Amino acid sequence: MKSRKIKAWLLLHGITQAQVALELGVSKPTVSMFIAGKKTSRRLYLYFVLELGVPKSYFGDKYKEDEKDVAA
Repeated sequence: MKSRKIKAWLLLHGITQAQVALELGVSKPTVSMFIAGKKTSRRLYLYFVLELGVPKSYFGDKYKEDEKDVAA
């Protein structure tokens, strides 16, 4: 994953990792580890892409199997 791009995208859109964590009912460290690529989560991936609009390309090849669930 391209964590710098994800962090920059969130900053530009005024979204904090704490807000994401609160919205999804997970801890901020979980969100942080996901963004850093140290933790995988289909749920977080789909939230970032479908709900927040983060480009799929920012997540690399880790979630290729989820491509069918995400509108192009």
